[in-house]
Amino acid sequence: MAHVVVEHYTDGLQLHGAGTIIGVAIAILAVLFLIQQFGTATVGYSFAPVVALFFIFNSVIGIYNIAKYSPSIFKVRRGDPIT
Repeated sequence: MAHVVVEHYTDGLQLHGAGTIIGVAIAILAVLFLIQQFGTATVGYSFAPVVALFFIFNSVIGIYNIAKYSPSIFKVRRGDPIT
């Protein structure tokens, strides 16, 4: 089941072809299985910075897009129904 999840993730990258996508999926799974022997604490400790950067990056991009394209969503409308 894990291979399906990783393959769909790498498919979204739109790399150079199906062979490349499968190769990247195999590499990701191989790395995960190799570091699995060190325990979940080590794996979690190594992935925590990556996940934190992911959330920070998404937050910054979201705030930037709101500020640039539609800052009016932060205005309070009193008495107006939400449409």
